[in-house]
Amino acid sequence: MPEIDAQSKFQGLIQDFSREVLYHRHRLSHQQIDDVLGEHQAKLDWEDKIKRLGDLKVFFELTDQLKAAGIDFLNIKGPLLSQRIYGDPTYRYYKDFDILVARDQVSKVIALFQEMGFVPGEYPWPDKPGRQQDLMEMASHFILLQEERGINVEVHWKLFNQPLVEDKSFDALVLAHVQTLTLSGRAFKVLDNEMELLYLIIHGSKHAWFRLKWLLDVGEFSDRLEIDQEKFMFLVKKLGAETMLALTQGLVSSYLKPEFNPEKLGMLTSPPAPFLLAFAQSRITDQEGKLYDGFTSFLLYLRYKLSLHSSWRYKLALLKLSTLPPAVVNHGWWPLKPIPVIFYKLKSKL
Repeated sequence: MPEIDAQSKFQGLIQDFSREVLYHRHRLSHQQIDDVLGEHQAKLDWEDKIKRLGDLKVFFELTDQLKAAGIDFLNIKGPLLSQRIYGDPTYRYYKDFDILVARDQVSKVIALFQEMGFVPGEYPWPDKPGRQQDLMEMASHFILLQEERGINVEVHWKLFNQPLVEDKSFDALVLAHVQTLTLSGRAFKVLDNEMELLYLIIHGSKHAWFRLKWLLDVGEFSDRLEIDQEKFMFLVKKLGAETMLALTQGLVSSYLKPEFNPEKLGMLTSPPAPFLLAFAQSRITDQEGKLYDGFTSFLLYLRYKLSLHSSWRYKLALLKLSTLPPAVVNHGWWPLKPIPVIFYKLKSKL
């Protein structure tokens, strides 16, 4: 089992949180917490490991069914990311499986998973094809649950809700950066090292890095795996992700071990924007893990999100979707969008 040289990581921050908060709030596994804190809670480690082994069995069942149905899919994060970074698919804590499929396969995949005992998580999948298309424009994935096992599946038709570039260009870029990973005699499609690292950076940045697990993933991924810096920086510039990369470099420099070289995360010389860095730091240290808890903090969060990317395509999509919860596609008054549902948003979310 690989061990993380992590006792010096998160200095001054990790000690502020209990093991319970690190596990439930920041989603580090007990084995990760042991390696970070230099402890050894053997009973908790084994309980955690047994749960992850059960989750891995479900993952194999789901993906075997997809393959049997002839459905092509790409794996995101989950046990395969754990295998790539640590050589162990049960090392990382994860509560869901993420797969990316073609848009014309989404309804088929959802029906297949429902036959396997999964149920819709936040709202039902629309019956009408037109509203299915509406939902796929508004959201990036659909969540299904298996509550008795504590497992979620996120069926993605795009990696990100707000487009960094035009959707077709991004889809083509993703397909050009795929590789194969073998686990337990099974072959899986995953993003190549450079695209996977950039995906982790964009994903963490969009969520304001409010889980330490994501920051640890990025630091370890870039430290342990071979990254072609020229190829990586090409992708960063292609997607206009320089601001997110600078933010990530700043957080890595602040929270990971001092000897970690942030240049492993790309060759940027510009420092992170002070507001973005301060906001992300406030989300990391917030023990409840809320991105916002009222109208004023929601506006700060919106400012943070708007500042991550310079394109008007991204900003307009963000403003529209910030007023519009995806569940409204099943409401009879749809499509009154986007301004009338600002009031719906304020009433139901804030």
